[in-house]
Amino acid sequence: MMKKRLAGLLSLITLTLLLTGCASRTIHTPIFEKGEEHVWLEQYSNNAASVGEYNHPAEIEVAKIKNILDSIITEELVFSNWSEGDKVFNDEESNRLAPQLSEALGRANNNQWVNFSIIVIRDGYLGKTNHLTDGIAFVKDSKLNIVFLNINYEIIIGNMGRPYDRKKERNYKDPRRLSSTDYFIRLLSDPSKGFSKPTSEHNNWLIFDMNKVMEARLQEKEETKMEKIKTQSLNVTERLKILQELKDEKIITEEEYQQKRKAIIEDL
Repeated sequence: MMKKRLAGLLSLITLTLLLTGCASRTIHTPIFEKGEEHVWLEQYSNNAASVGEYNHPAEIEVAKIKNILDSIITEELVFSNWSEGDKVFNDEESNRLAPQLSEALGRANNNQWVNFSIIVIRDGYLGKTNHLTDGIAFVKDSKLNIVFLNINYEIIIGNMGRPYDRKKERNYKDPRRLSSTDYFIRLLSDPSKGFSKPTSEHNNWLIFDMNKVMEARLQEKEETKMEKIKTQSLNVTERLKILQELKDEKIITEEEYQQKRKAIIEDL
């Protein structure tokens, strides 16, 4: 799947801001640094620019954030048509990133937002290459916002030994200010499952109603397991085991458990 650049690389951010002198100064507070994974808090040095803007600190369970990360899927613009892309994070990546985002949101104050950056090896134009995904996260109006700067952007080293894009280079922008014209990738949204975009112009921004997201994920999990129970290739013991798991995880009630258990036994 082709990966296209969404915005400037983090390595160019500082230089661009110094050259333009047009961005507000910010204060950085590191939360996690390991290899190519970084999570940090950021706020304007002049707090008047964002006093009380965010609902921080925000206590969000790691499992909830992982479910949210696992649900983020892209579409790509290919020959003027949008086609289904990939998950932004695979299971291993969401397992690594979710605890760090949970900790950062819990430590942020109401003037700080969370920045994240992760570089992983994935299939690209030239075989397996480094891909960058980065952006910001914050809680506002009791909903989790995730706004991406780059999504699986393939880092290619040019003749000058610095990363460049196959498309025309663009200056760094605040991801919250990017519009639909800045993207060849857009994020899928589904309000019925608890995640939506602030406007049609923000293809890089999702707002998550965490209760709805968890309900939708549990519903999907129940449907998947119930489908397995109905599969004739499973023996009675396996079907009862899956049913017990649904009950233990509180996906189904005791009454539903007893009804479905009775139905399975009656099939003997």
